[in-house]
Amino acid sequence: MQFLSWIFSYFRTMKLFRIFNTFVVSAFAVVAFSSCSGNETDYALDVAENLIWTRPDSSLSVLGSVDTLRLRPESSRARFSLLYAMALDRNCIDTADISVLSLAVRYYDRHGSDTDRMMSYYYLGRLYYNGGDYLSAVKCYMQAKEYSMRSVDLVFRGLISSAISDVYAQNNNFPEKIRYSKEALDCFSEAGDSCRTWITTGRLASYYADCKDWDKSDSLYSIFLSSPPHDTAVLAEHLFNIARYSLSRPEPNPRQSVAIFQKAVDEYGGKPSAIDYASFAYALDNIGCHRAADSIFSQLEERVNGSVPLMIWKYRVLKHRRKFQEALNMLEQSVVLQEESLNATLNQSVTQAQSDYFKTKSEMMEKDHDMQILVRWIVVLLSVIGLFVVITVYMHGKRKWVRRMSEMSMINEEVSSRLSKEHDALSDKELALRNLRRKYVSTYKRQYSQLNDLCVEYWETAGSGKEKERIYAKVKRLVSVIDDCNQKKLERMIDENLDGIMGKLRADLPDATDNEFRFIALNILGFDAKTIARIMGYTVQSVYTKRARMRAKISEIVSENKDFYLDFIG
Repeated sequence: MQFLSWIFSYFRTMKLFRIFNTFVVSAFAVVAFSSCSGNETDYALDVAENLIWTRPDSSLSVLGSVDTLRLRPESSRARFSLLYAMALDRNCIDTADISVLSLAVRYYDRHGSDTDRMMSYYYLGRLYYNGGDYLSAVKCYMQAKEYSMRSVDLVFRGLISSAISDVYAQNNNFPEKIRYSKEALDCFSEAGDSCRTWITTGRLASYYADCKDWDKSDSLYSIFLSSPPHDTAVLAEHLFNIARYSLSRPEPNPRQSVAIFQKAVDEYGGKPSAIDYASFAYALDNIGCHRAADSIFSQLEERVNGSVPLMIWKYRVLKHRRKFQEALNMLEQSVVLQEESLNATLNQSVTQAQSDYFKTKSEMMEKDHDMQILVRWIVVLLSVIGLFVVITVYMHGKRKWVRRMSEMSMINEEVSSRLSKEHDALSDKELALRNLRRKYVSTYKRQYSQLNDLCVEYWETAGSGKEKERIYAKVKRLVSVIDDCNQKKLERMIDENLDGIMGKLRADLPDATDNEFRFIALNILGFDAKTIARIMGYTVQSVYTKRARMRAKISEIVSENKDFYLDFIG
């Protein structure tokens, strides 16, 4: 048994080295943070948090140097509480003191984020697990799993699933421990954590071996053993498991079991458990090393008394040696102890029910979360619809306003056009009026020029006795246009003075006779009925009758000058 003594001395040396290392780091931390307060305390917590995954022993030393009495804000005390629980767990200090973490759990329940709650409930579950309260442990783990649903920290999600698998393993619930172990493996693989992926692969392989699913177990162990070892202690532990499983297969191989056991101890410094030693003793007995097997069992019985697994392996040895009576007695003793263990396991069977409850709760919370997301989307959609309606109403109003402005612009252009036309027409009328005034003045002067001619004749002949003859001759020349019946000359004279009225009359009265036009011309000149009667050879009454008929005839024509004509026909 020299190799056993060597193993124990090796681990004592390693333990002393770790103690020395911890002492040095603690001394450094005490010197570095002996005067920390306020911001320095927060800095110490930051340092501890940064070291907790890479150098957990240093992190624990830093936390140990913090003066907790100076942690005034409740948030700082909660943070210290959580970091301290994490440091204890990372340093494999299996404390069951709930008070270590109770402050953090209470604070983060009220003020923390989902990540804070996830971590605090996970480590609270670890404390319950260390104390053997698996119901409380799985409750905390399931709460942590609820809070991890939306977490992007795949490593921590894998740790939670792995912890739940450990609880099921304690109750020998093989399907559930395998399911959660596979979840953990998926999380670690996706996160790219090769170390935890390797460790979980070996653990899952052992779970399949516990279920006698040798194909899956061998496949996973092949992956595990072919990968570079991240931890020789873990590798040695699984080599002990493989050695033990070699004895439980349909075709046991005790020599292979002994060789694997010795490899785990010699090459990797493995520290076998009592069960590992018992299975090793059974393998030695199968290959004929009876004295070595008895020696191991003797030492185990001194150290571990009343262990069911130890009795089972001792029973197998006695059965192999064909000592059936002793084997039967050993089996009966193990059955009695097994009943007690079975009762304890049955008492823990509510773990499945508790887990189912929290799974249902988790699903309900997930549905509630989905409902909240749906409500948010509905609010967003309604907001978008409302915004669309507002934009639509605005665009419709804007189009209507643009249309009205366009209409107003068109109306304005039309009014401007009409005003321009009216202005042009007014300008034309003003021009015509000015021309008419000029013509009126010219006519006025022309009329008085005849009077001027008479005055000149009179004044030139005054006192000569020829006044009457000269004036008579002059007047005769003036009225010759009328008496001689020179109609064209008469009409030309009237047209010159009245804007071509006779030409317009001839155009509007194409059927009238020259005699009628002469009658019209005399009326335009303003002669009275007696004068017209004498010139035309009518009676005065005939002149009135003919004038009325002519007015009626002119009234029937369609001409813009009709009123102008009627004004001159008295």
